[in-house]
Amino acid sequence: MQIVVGAAIVRAGELLACRRSTPAEVAGGWELPGGKVEPGEDERAALVRECREELGCAIIAGERLGPDVPIGDRYVLRAYHAHLAPESKEPAPGPEHDQLRWLQPEQLDEVDWLPADRPLITELADSLLDGDQLAGGQVGGAVRIGDTVRRPVGPWTPTIHALLAHLAAENVTGIPRVHGIDARGREILELLPGRTTGNGRPPWADADELLADVGRWLATYHEAVRTFRPESPVWRSGARPIGPDELVCHNDLAPYNVVATETDPPRLHGVLDWDVAGPGKPIDDVAFAAWSFVAPYDAKQGEAARRLHVLAEAYGRFTAEELLEAAPIRMNRALERIRAGAARGDEGMQRLIDGTEVRLTEERLARLEIRTAEIRAAL
Repeated sequence: MQIVVGAAIVRAGELLACRRSTPAEVAGGWELPGGKVEPGEDERAALVRECREELGCAIIAGERLGPDVPIGDRYVLRAYHAHLAPESKEPAPGPEHDQLRWLQPEQLDEVDWLPADRPLITELADSLLDGDQLAGGQVGGAVRIGDTVRRPVGPWTPTIHALLAHLAAENVTGIPRVHGIDARGREILELLPGRTTGNGRPPWADADELLADVGRWLATYHEAVRTFRPESPVWRSGARPIGPDELVCHNDLAPYNVVATETDPPRLHGVLDWDVAGPGKPIDDVAFAAWSFVAPYDAKQGEAARRLHVLAEAYGRFTAEELLEAAPIRMNRALERIRAGAARGDEGMQRLIDGTEVRLTEERLARLEIRTAEIRAAL
């Protein structure tokens, strides 16, 4: 029997599916790309060649996927895990296919797979949910699958989803849309395209234009969220109502939680990681942004003063002096919440303690205490 090879090409948790246009008996059916192995040809080399000829792309073939699958009495299909090579062009339909689709795990049943490919797709489905681990963040667990982000959920998730729905109805920009829960029980959120910092802090994160955008966005967000009053809300910090002088703060607006445009200078495009949102006073959010974007514990006194003014003027309600005084109060409260969350068994909060975040914050608070008088004088 002649060997036919197929490539399960996966990119960020999506599988490439190809619709046959020829021959007539299989036209309209969907398959993994590939083709016949020539005499004396290595199977993986044949797969690379076929994908180049059929789709115009370069792939890297990996381990076998599933068992041999007979195709009639003349052929046997052997599939391999694969991914696009870094230098590859985007796959495009060729002489044997008239349509291509990148399918997320929930979309695998949307196409009519050819009979030989169906058992391979079934075996592959669960591994697609692994996605690609996303860099950045301190709590962990977020992966990318296509144009979505999958994140762990908790008792707070229904309240946060209600919050995001409210903000969407209020036309607040830069908010990820909620697409439900996946087969592993994770929330499915819209992926916001743009630049993110990951675990580092690139120079673009210190642009004044981005800082001003953060201040203006916070003012818009706070205005829109004033009318959000869910019944029996549960937050990551526990269940409690929103006080009469409170609103729902984002509580973690920092460079690692924003998406910026690719422009120079960068502008704010989106705000991520809403799972720690909860009741607070507006100055709490602005003070946290001052701590995270201005870094007054390390910046030169004059530069810290100048950027505090940029943020304060963009938000339009608090002075730079008020933000300087509120920042350490807000960060000490953050440390209290982290420790309390870890004591309740919150694994995300425990990771913050086990890592460097808590220790670094304590060290930065000590440095800011020494420098506050000089920054105040510069203000």
